[in-house]
Amino acid sequence: MSRPGKPGSIAAFQRIDAKGHPGPAPDSVHGNLPGRRNKSIDFSRLRDIVSAMKCLLLISLPLILLAACHGGEPILRVTDDPSGKCVERRGAFVSYREAPCALLFIQELDWRSWRHLAGVDYYTRPSKYRRRFRPPGLAFFQLIVTNTSAADIGVDQVRLVYDGEMQEPLQGHQITALFPSPVYDVLDFHELLSYRSLLSPYRTVGEIDYEAHTRKLGRDSIAPGETALKMLAFRWIPGVQKRFTLRITVHCGAGKKSIDFNLRRYEYGSHDRVTDNNVPKGTVYED
Repeated sequence: MSRPGKPGSIAAFQRIDAKGHPGPAPDSVHGNLPGRRNKSIDFSRLRDIVSAMKCLLLISLPLILLAACHGGEPILRVTDDPSGKCVERRGAFVSYREAPCALLFIQELDWRSWRHLAGVDYYTRPSKYRRRFRPPGLAFFQLIVTNTSAADIGVDQVRLVYDGEMQEPLQGHQITALFPSPVYDVLDFHELLSYRSLLSPYRTVGEIDYEAHTRKLGRDSIAPGETALKMLAFRWIPGVQKRFTLRITVHCGAGKKSIDFNLRRYEYGSHDRVTDNNVPKGTVYED
């Protein structure tokens, strides 16, 4: 007479008929408890699911890492001039300072500024990436200097200062080395960072018609009554730095004069309530 197997074996769950022969196996033979539906595992299907999950992880991991790095980044940045020495023109803000021999204007470039500059022929080059144009991740400023003296003057040096660190402006070849992607070939950095004579009273990027209102200066000195402009580029200012200074040294006759633009930056994240009342006036960036 056949005996059922040990508890836990398949035979242990078989029915024994009146003659001692095992009867048909119940569902439990297939790994399920008695009386439950057959839910046998399809291992090929399981492999497909595991492979799909691996692909999903490989695709999503860079995004997860990017989100982790970007998690503390603001969605809005505002740079203003706490001295109050600034003017607003069509939503653009320009800071100004007076020196014994010159009047200086500084404007930080935002996306509106770049859209305007991207349409200037001598600041750009033919490129198949023109529609995908984006500026390098640097801090750019427009500097305008008007000579108010009776002798030639010149800008001796410009420095970006914050937290004890001092940066010099980047040159065109340095920017190209930092941003080798062909997407940035749209900009002619050599021309962008060169002095041009400004022939109009406008002082903001959006108001200046660069092709009609400027011409190549071709020298470092600025004649009496003349106004010159150029763009300045610096490495991106760390987000933890809420204050920074643009220090411009002007060569006036036999002496030099340093002029400081002490600027302040506010940052707002997605959790902040941002309204026109609690955001200071200034140059605005949106992420």
